[in-house]
Amino acid sequence: MPSRLDDNVKVLCASEYVQNMLSQFGYPYKSELLSVGIEDYASKVDTLDRERLQFAMIGSYEFRQGHDVLMRAIESMPSGYRQKAMFIFAGNVNDQKVYDTVLAFCNQNSNTTILQDVSRDEIIKIYKESMCVVAPSRDDSGPMAIMEGLMLSKICLCSSKTGMASVIEDGISGFVFKNEDHVELSRKMIKIIDQHDQLGELRSKGRKVYEDYFTMDKFKKNIERIVDENISLLR
Repeated sequence: MPSRLDDNVKVLCASEYVQNMLSQFGYPYKSELLSVGIEDYASKVDTLDRERLQFAMIGSYEFRQGHDVLMRAIESMPSGYRQKAMFIFAGNVNDQKVYDTVLAFCNQNSNTTILQDVSRDEIIKIYKESMCVVAPSRDDSGPMAIMEGLMLSKICLCSSKTGMASVIEDGISGFVFKNEDHVELSRKMIKIIDQHDQLGELRSKGRKVYEDYFTMDKFKKNIERIVDENISLLR
């Protein structure tokens, strides 16, 4: 990548995290945020009378996704809490070694489930049944699972090294833990287990984050604005 860009080149970043990474790695480009938009299908997903006490990690099996961080967090929970909840891992296999490690972990823990190559319908079923969506990623510009979790009014829990950490207010519209800190992640999950029946307002505020940043209408308007601004510069 070039160290500088011409004035007629505009850099669009999916999140503040991406902007920070560009600067950190020596590319202090002038940039603008353009959040991804996703379809609002919440009204099409049947609700359950009561969700499971289930934490869902939906993401490809690879090192940067932080499966090991979540597994260590589960292991460090007191056994009473660990047995109260269920944990499900689902995604495509990009790194066989990571998948095999998660598989071995799930084979040793009866309240865990591992799935691979899941269909879209299977993913929606996981969302429907789960109380909390977790993204323990070491590096993710904008985890789709968290966007969809917010859209579906799920309790969302992500690491500080995701693009969502800058728009989720910890303890208000979701939960954020320090990157790779499995102890803090464990504490957050324990808190969610203890208080899940009291987090209705947090869920609503998480949904509001989706409405403020990630709807298709917001995405369309931002694209139109950026195009109009650039056309005006050519006049």
